[in-house]
Formats: sequence, C-alpha cells, structure tokens
Amino acid sequence: VTFDEHWIHRAAEFIQHTLEEFYDPTEGFFYYTSTNAEALITRKKEIFDNVIPSSNAIMAQNLHYAGTLLDKEDWKLIASTMTNSLSHIIKSEPNYMSQWAIVSAEINKGMQEVLLMGNGFQALRVQLQKEFHPFILVQGSSGASKLPLFEGKRPSEGRDTIFVCYQKTCKLPVHTLEEAKKQFV
Repeated sequence: VTFDEHWIHRAAEFIQHTLEEFYDPTEGFFYYTSTNAEALITRKKEIFDNVIPSSNAIMAQNLHYAGTLLDKEDWKLIASTMTNSLSHIIKSEPNYMSQWAIVSAEINKGMQEVLLMGNGFQALRVQLQKEFHPFILVQGSSGASKLPLFEGKRPSEGRDTIFVCYQKTCKLPVHTLEEAKKQFV
C-alpha cells in the first residue's frame, strides 16, 4: 500500500514462518495453532468463512499476492492447490466460501501487475486508488527497486511511466493513468 519494499520483505518473513510453523503439507492447509503450541487433542484447520473470512483463505490470498510480487512460484502453487481442492465446495456452498471465491477468481483469472515508476509514483498511486480496480497488484518506485516485477524496467524519458503487465509480460509503457486504464483487462 505504501510502496515501501521493506514491508513486502517483512511480510515474506512472516509467510515463511507461517509455512514452517503452521502448514500441513499432507493435507495442504494451515493449522490454527503452531507446531510449538501446547499439545491438544486435535489441531484445528479453519476452512469455512464465518463472521470473518477463513484464515486459510486469507493465507492462500497472501501466498498468491506475495508469490506474484516476489516471484515465488512455490507459494503460488500452494495457494492454487489449496483453492482448487475446495472448488466443488466454493461452487456448492458460496455462503460459507465467499473469501475462497475471491481468491479462486484472482488465481484463475490472474492478477495484472501495475508498476508505477518515476518521481511522481506516489501521486499516481493516490489517483489510481480513488477507484476500485479488482484483479490488479500495484507497486511503485522512483526508479530503483529490488522486486522481481521491476527487473529491467525504468522510467522512460525522465517521465512518470506506468507498466501494465500480466504474468510478467508487459504491454508498452505509458505515461498517464488514463492510458494505463485502457490496458487493464
């Protein structure tokens, strides 16, 4: 949200910790308690949405977003596997699977990667976020970024530049949000 890459890398640390302490590779979902927690009769895995979204659905979404931003295919695969294994329930019981349906749509439709570059990238972010744009991940940088999505991309001609990409393949760079919005799928 802030385009401070520190927070993306910090989130990656939390995701890695969560994978190590909560993930059950046998069933492909996350436990509600850590492997280091007090031993209980059973360890719960929360799958269904209730008054709040399912923790596993949120984790699948986190893995998909972070996997896209950091080019971690293994995280995206876990998210996809989790979601696809529940597709029949998502369709038959949408009242209890609404967050899963959102994640499923984001994974199956795909997310566009929108990169805002140049000295005015924060102003572009503010302007872009005034409207609802589903299925896009937005990142910004003044020019130098260590995120994989920015590799080989620079602001052109000293102007703010916007790249609209889909699965790491970018359309021609543009310089206004109006031009970029025309490239949104």
